[in-house]
Amino acid sequence: MKDRVEIINLANRPDRRAATEQELRRIGWTGSFYLAEKPTDPGKFESVGARGCFESHLAVLQRNLTTERLILLEDDVNFIKDFRTHWSNLANQLDQIEWSICYGGHKMQCTSNGLVHIDADVPVTTAHFVIFNGKTIHTIVDALARIYSREAGDPNGGPMHVDGAYSTIRAQNRELITYAYCPTLGYQRSSRTDIGKNQWFDRTEFLRPIVDFARHIKSALARRN
Repeated sequence: MKDRVEIINLANRPDRRAATEQELRRIGWTGSFYLAEKPTDPGKFESVGARGCFESHLAVLQRNLTTERLILLEDDVNFIKDFRTHWSNLANQLDQIEWSICYGGHKMQCTSNGLVHIDADVPVTTAHFVIFNGKTIHTIVDALARIYSREAGDPNGGPMHVDGAYSTIRAQNRELITYAYCPTLGYQRSSRTDIGKNQWFDRTEFLRPIVDFARHIKSALARRN
């Protein structure tokens, strides 16, 4: 199955793009960057960042309706040090089974390596590394659009964080077969957030280079472990 890699990147975060490009080179991948613009207001969402993230995921999926297998990444993803070996195993397994969504990055507790089936009612937090079977992208796009159009708090699922939206869609469309891969192949790099409220040191201009350097060291150490 032919893969397409898309990375969501805010246009005003070239620092994140550069870090992600470095990660992609390390694992031998190339990808296309979707340059997202930050909304001017939260709309029906709880924050501007949540709205922007949701809209970006939807836009990337909409432009990949004919893709065979879409690997959707966010620009704060780092890959584990033995990524290539595990990715080869994951890709081979997906070629042999029926599946709809696979989480390459997650926060689930793993007891063994390989694909783990996730029940439709089990939510998965984070959406920084998600793999979509092209056959299911139409279904997911339509469901995201319906969530986007509803009012906040709608019992069928209104505007929410995109990882919650994916979990809602899986619960409402039980034919979507979902897996996660263990160990998690990608984790979120420590960086200044664009979704939640920034810490005081991220709002202090002269401290940002120091904080960014500290985060870079932290991420490098995490990748070695």
